Amino acid sequence: MAPSLNASPDPRLIEAEIARMRERESSSFGGGVKANLFNLVMLGFPGARSDEALEALLGRRPARIIRLSSATTEPAGASVSGRCYPGTLDRGVCLEEIDLAPRADPLAGGAGAWTPLLDRDIPTFLWVAGPWTPQQEPALAHVDKLIVDSSWSGDALVLLASLHRLREAARGRLAIADLAWSRSLPLRVAAARCFDPPAAREALDELTAVRLEGATRAEALLFFLWLAARLGWKPRGAGGGVSFDDAAGREVTAAHAHAGPLAEGVRLSFAARDAVIEAACPAIDGYGCASIGDERSPWRVAPDGELLLAEVDTLTQDALLGDALAVAAAARGP
Repeated sequence: MAPSLNASPDPRLIEAEIARMRERESSSFGGGVKANLFNLVMLGFPGARSDEALEALLGRRPARIIRLSSATTEPAGASVSGRCYPGTLDRGVCLEEIDLAPRADPLAGGAGAWTPLLDRDIPTFLWVAGPWTPQQEPALAHVDKLIVDSSWSGDALVLLASLHRLREAARGRLAIADLAWSRSLPLRVAAARCFDPPAAREALDELTAVRLEGATRAEALLFFLWLAARLGWKPRGAGGGVSFDDAAGREVTAAHAHAGPLAEGVRLSFAARDAVIEAACPAIDGYGCASIGDERSPWRVAPDGELLLAEVDTLTQDALLGDALAVAAAARGP
């Protein structure tokens, strides 16, 4: 049930409606779990994708969800709804859901429409669909962790470099997550397994080219940035591209072809001075690409809901992502 409230939403009316909703749920479940673990503010999500991701939270994490419309031409207003799932001892684990259509950009000048609705003294996560812009930075004063997906960005390198700048400006107060980075974990595991044999490890210092077929452009870029960070490569020139100098000053080129969903499989090729290391990982029953070259179990490419659940369970940032963002900032230049 999603009752509509007045055109200029009053936080007190919204809180009163949430209280009534919980009272109704308590009659069904013997008392709803009222202690939310976190606030999740979502911007720019189509309904189907939003619901699919939130299904991973339902019944597992009680939370307040605030969905913001990114179309400021819509009439201002709000609606309140809730979903509960029976937990232990007949207690419902609930999601409180508030849909808002602010008159102004909800992350630039319109933050006052949603910040009074945050549950205080619990973490706040901001999940943005689409590109991140500098005009949206004022919203970060109200959140503990920013979650993006660079696969939705038109220029992933620009986005990743800006995320590094945001992290540096926040002096560690703000954690940053990128679902494209999390999604590509099996790809990084696959690459590491390619160099398990001692002879292959010796080729790491002599690589001249890397080629990746498959994955989105953002996932491929993050993969190349990760390689650069781990192997000490430095990006060539300001303004982007994926060409690096290795520790000895030799050029290493990185090429991406046949962009597509990572779960559909990839091919990797590492060229060294005296060897070429190749590996392929076909898609098998929705599994990812970490079963290259051996019979070990594959790593599954997780859906957005599982990735979201992992991110809201921690306020920390992946240190390896931080290293990759730093390389992106160096590639982008001042």
